Amino acid sequence: MSVYESGHYDQGCMSCLSIRWKCYWDQENHLCLSSKDDSKPNLLESDASCPILTPSEAPPSPSGMAQDFTMILSNIQERERLECDFGTEPRYEAIWLDNSTVKCSGVTLTRKPLSQRW
Repeated sequence: MSVYESGHYDQGCMSCLSIRWKCYWDQENHLCLSSKDDSKPNLLESDASCPILTPSEAPPSPSGMAQDFTMILSNIQERERLECDFGTEPRYEAIWLDNSTVKCSGVTLTRKPLSQRW
């Protein structure tokens, strides 16, 4: 699960900044850069600065049943507009509950049927 429309926001940053070569994470464009450009002053330089998503446990539920998911976010601008992307359409609005917790409401997840062998 990702909380950001471009995919693995937290994993991209961590992967970029935890490698042995010096890289920079462009939060605005969600890119790993090998050099620092003076026109981009807000590049992250340490993996300790990367956004972190900690999902709460969700009980199992039947496929197609709507449920809510709550997550704690770290190293992210409070009240930033976010979307919940579960890898399928539609995306869901992330609603801030407090300064570090967001909730994705009414999320309906379905499972693709496995092919059958006869």
